[in-house]
Amino acid sequence: MTKSWKDRSNNENINPLTALSDTDVKNIMDALKTKYGASFTQERQDTVEYALRWVGRGHYSEMHTGHGFLSTADKGRSVSVSVAGETKTVQYSASCTAGNSEDFARFIYFKAGKVNRTGSSLSNEVSTKYGWQVMTSRDSLLPADLLRHGMTKGYGWVQESVLNAAEEGDGWSGSFISAMNRFKDESYVIYLGELDEDIKLQCGRTLQAGVPLCIDLTIYNGKGNIYLHGESNHNALTTKAGKTYTWLMNIDRPADQGKVYKAKISFH
Repeated sequence: MTKSWKDRSNNENINPLTALSDTDVKNIMDALKTKYGASFTQERQDTVEYALRWVGRGHYSEMHTGHGFLSTADKGRSVSVSVAGETKTVQYSASCTAGNSEDFARFIYFKAGKVNRTGSSLSNEVSTKYGWQVMTSRDSLLPADLLRHGMTKGYGWVQESVLNAAEEGDGWSGSFISAMNRFKDESYVIYLGELDEDIKLQCGRTLQAGVPLCIDLTIYNGKGNIYLHGESNHNALTTKAGKTYTWLMNIDRPADQGKVYKAKISFH
């Protein structure tokens, strides 16, 4: 169990290699304001900045999906433990920062007042309230758009028989299998836009101009966290967290490789 972010500013689960400084956040926000102008409305700005400040401060777990990232479901609980043969009741109040891409997306858009705090399916809720639009180009995307990569059984040059062999553990590394599964599974990202100029982060990374930026809660090489993706990637099977997704870079690829959907959410 982890504490809420307000209670754990020095928690060891904050990843210094991925968390952003105040200067990083300001530089990214300033660049997006310059590029997108009036289209980058205040509500969109608030949503993007909130997501940026969570980078490096989460945990990935498929087991936690359902109660929601930082939900109240883990507050006010009590457990019984045995100490020296005597049963003690321990009270705790904490919010769990574990989940997957859907949980984190719901958390961000709940904060923006767009979706419910918890629910069985974010895809279904968005479909009912707003609808999804199939995207074949990034030209009309704006910062704070919610994107969903649909599940697919088509892999282009990656044959399904090869994927099946990988999933069965046929001598391939766990990170490679994880990367392939990310390519086929449904996933959600918060889209941030594209930069006109490179931005060097204080951790040493560089966000590259012309590369679509996005944030999600996922796992890389066994390390789950909230990642900012902003480096070019032409390999669908990469396991480098900083690389942006090939499905986002090549949004116009054949539909059998997985459609990309944008939530038709309105921002003020």
